[in-house]
Amino acid sequence: MTSNPFRKHWTTLMSQIRQKWPETNAKALTSIDGDLSQLAAHLSDAHDLTLQEAAEVIDAWTWTALNDTAVLPTSQAQAA
Repeated sequence: MTSNPFRKHWTTLMSQIRQKWPETNAKALTSIDGDLSQLAAHLSDAHDLTLQEAAEVIDAWTWTALNDTAVLPTSQAQAA
């Protein structure tokens, strides 16, 4: 079973998501709770992207988020 660092730190990450993708809905983000496939679906709707485009921008963002110690604690960033 793989740990989901996004679910663990979702509350912290939600504010960064709202800054990066301002058309996202705070209530929807709360219910997404770190599920990146649900985030892709929400981004595709909120920002008029295809699901593939949304997945690609999320992939780029997740790499940055997992390697940015300002986003996740050092132990989580190093574990990724």
